[in-house]
Amino acid sequence: MKYILHSKTKSKAEVSNSELLKSYRELSEEYNKLKEKNKELEEAYRNTINVNTQLSGNISHEIKTPFYGILNSVSLLKDSDNLDSEDQYNINVIEQNSQYLITTLNDLLDFYSLENNTIKLNTVNFNLKSELAPLLNFYKTKAEEKELEFVIKYGHNIPKYLKGDPVRIKQVVHQLLSNALKYTDKGRISITINGYNLDYKTFDIDIVVADTGKGIDEIQKEKIWHMFSFNRTDTSLNVGIGIGLSLAKELIDLMKGRIVVDSKIDIGTTFSATIPLELGVSDNKELYKNILLVEDNIINQKLTKAILDRQGFNVDSASNGKIGVDKYRQNNYDLVLMDIQMPIMDGYESSRLIREYEKINPLKKPATIIAVSANSDKNNLRKLNEAGIDFFINKPFNIDKFSVLLSNLDPSK
Repeated sequence: MKYILHSKTKSKAEVSNSELLKSYRELSEEYNKLKEKNKELEEAYRNTINVNTQLSGNISHEIKTPFYGILNSVSLLKDSDNLDSEDQYNINVIEQNSQYLITTLNDLLDFYSLENNTIKLNTVNFNLKSELAPLLNFYKTKAEEKELEFVIKYGHNIPKYLKGDPVRIKQVVHQLLSNALKYTDKGRISITINGYNLDYKTFDIDIVVADTGKGIDEIQKEKIWHMFSFNRTDTSLNVGIGIGLSLAKELIDLMKGRIVVDSKIDIGTTFSATIPLELGVSDNKELYKNILLVEDNIINQKLTKAILDRQGFNVDSASNGKIGVDKYRQNNYDLVLMDIQMPIMDGYESSRLIREYEKINPLKKPATIIAVSANSDKNNLRKLNEAGIDFFINKPFNIDKFSVLLSNLDPSK
């Protein structure tokens, strides 16, 4: 009897294991089917993206080609000597509206590409001021047409060359200025561009666009980054197609930057964007041969001077900030390497005094001041900036870091 009971128990266990094995096999088959289906869906998605990308390319070509034909014809007509004022006005209207439509089309195509992750950054060596000049002049003219003050400010330490995607940076600036111009009827629009080198090869640019327009309420602030969401409710305004700020935000995200907005109704709006870039490359070594080295540590001073002497620079040394200021007043230097923590007079104060001396002696060519500091936090960078210091490099002094930084100095300043 016991045997029979034992046999029955074993039989139940066998049945249970058999059912589990069957269920496992069925689940494995279902998993494999779902895996294959997922592959098919991924392939279909890629094909859809490819087809849509090709379609958008075709649309772009078919629409832009005739517009470029119109713009080229307009350019030829504008050079004609047989135009009266009415003809000139009509040609300008055609040109401006054609440019507006092309810009709108480009915005749409770029936003679509960003949404589908098909847009890529094109990193090149570029001059920020030269790239932005035509765009800023365009908006200056547009602002003056509305009788608005238009202010452009650059920080003193913007490098001559940077590495990044100038096309995307210009798009961001264009969208922010377009928004400001659209919603400002009186007062002013300003764009301020500053920057900070966080180490010897990276450089963050801060772009601040401020206006005295209608402002944005708190509810609308949450919506402005979304496509087709407008930051004003006045439908009498030319609100466009609703992708400007969302496109700017997407492009800034793509460049691993950030943007914030501060606004008050009937007072104005300020957009602040930070975009990380790299220092570019140029050859300026011969333009900065004469260097004043201000360093209180005698060992560091001698080592740094020996390194620079070996590279062909003419180096004069000072053991504290006060001696450095005195030497600067008596001699001509292209560049000052400034230690910050020093007895008697620190690097901040000596740099301020050097800048004050340059202001009252306009015939003396201002030197570039590079701080040699162990403190690279942003508060210290702002303090260096306020003292008139152009750049900084981390301690200990490194000739490779110095050479990269030197290659980006703008001798035209």
